Amino acid sequence: MDPSEPSLYDTLGVDENASAATITAAYRRLSRTYHPDRWLEPEEKREASKRWLGISAAYDVLADDRKRMTYDTLGADQFALGLQVLNDTVRGPDDLLRAVRKVKRRSAEQEHEGKLRLSGATVITASLDDLSPASASRWLGAELQSVAMTQDMTLELDSRSTLSVGPQLLTKAGLGGSSLRLGFRRQLSGFAAVELSTSLLSGAAALGISANRRLSRHSVGVASASVTPWGEAWLANLSFKATRQLTMRTLGEAALGLGASLQESSLTRTRTLNP
Repeated sequence: MDPSEPSLYDTLGVDENASAATITAAYRRLSRTYHPDRWLEPEEKREASKRWLGISAAYDVLADDRKRMTYDTLGADQFALGLQVLNDTVRGPDDLLRAVRKVKRRSAEQEHEGKLRLSGATVITASLDDLSPASASRWLGAELQSVAMTQDMTLELDSRSTLSVGPQLLTKAGLGGSSLRLGFRRQLSGFAAVELSTSLLSGAAALGISANRRLSRHSVGVASASVTPWGEAWLANLSFKATRQLTMRTLGEAALGLGASLQESSLTRTRTLNP
């Protein structure tokens, strides 16, 4: 509640412990005094009308035992919320506070769920030696080539920033591996964004950064750089890409990529860049 704004009790000029009879008497006296029909000058009539409406609103709350209990318990700031939960199960201040906390907790959960987005995909690849009807009985024995599973979770941190987490599992030819992708995206403006990402691969971390900017209504430019572990070396990549929406169903793309291998010499322990 704004300290500069009078409470409902101040509006009626009564104490917070005033009885129902005292509140009614104060309302009747002030209502007669500030009724707009008693004032003739336009400016005075406008001021009296504002005061009279405030007096009527204050009396509407304080003359009702349950509304007054809600106002006394929650104050002006949360009074509207208190009216929303005020039902037959609310018999006193403690019940009211519990109901309000429950509504706030549910609202916070819904807000959090609204910021959290989940998506996933599963890709299964199998091979069959013979697809003829005569070999239909052997289809159940098809050889499984690979299985890939991904699950992406994105959390909206604020109106411009998002955090993403995405585990990935892959099995192929009897071998398997997993990685965990972490990303942070920041919308710099309505036309530009930057994204940082890392992938954890068997104890090593691949790092990447990309920036994109809308060049025109139908064109977008993207610049990205990444460093990826490869055996005992690291692969560094720099790429530039431009896309343009040619038609509603056609997208044109031009890309340029540069790569290098970053290795550590076992003899000199110095780093060399091999193109």
